Amino acid sequence: RFEKLLETYHPAIFTWGSNDESMFKDTLKRHHLKLHPELRFIDLLKLHKHVYMYKNDLGLQKAYEMYGNHSKTPQHHDALDDAIMTREVFYGFKKMLNQKYSSINILALYIYQD
Repeated sequence: RFEKLLETYHPAIFTWGSNDESMFKDTLKRHHLKLHPELRFIDLLKLHKHVYMYKNDLGLQKAYEMYGNHSKTPQHHDALDDAIMTREVFYGFKKMLNQKYSSINILALYIYQD
């Protein structure tokens, strides 16, 4: 099923740091699934460091809060919580880019630079 989804839609997988990509690839191997050759990984942490010119890594929780989100409980660092936070960071980052750079699509330039 998952392989069919990848073949049909050619999605990009958004991650927060390089560990997410390696964990995803390890999980595919563990479940005997092939890594689709066109699968793209986009590291939102790397994008944040580039756009905001940060020298140090930014934690996912801090990035989540940066876009006006607040969690009532501490970050659990489980896959579901991290995925939800990463999604919200993506939406906040995209909104900021669209407001700040409305004449060009910075995210598209980064994604298709390879």
